[in-house]
Amino acid sequence: MSTAEEIRTAIPKLPRAEIEAIREWIDDYLEGRLKLTDAVKEKLDQSRGEIAARQYTTRKPFRSARLFVGKPVS
Repeated sequence: MSTAEEIRTAIPKLPRAEIEAIREWIDDYLEGRLKLTDAVKEKLDQSRGEIAARQYTTRKPFRSARLFVGKPVS
């Protein structure tokens, strides 16, 4: 059994608080490995501000392309 499989098996057995602590650690770990440009960081900060101020729009997802198989797309 691989380490990833062992982790997948163990996680559901943990209390929620421990799972959330693991998720936080993984998020921090991955964030530390990201190389974000200043422009991307600025855009993320702007987006977070818009969300906090509830100044955003949502979109309905595009209907799956397979719905159009064999039918003309209008």
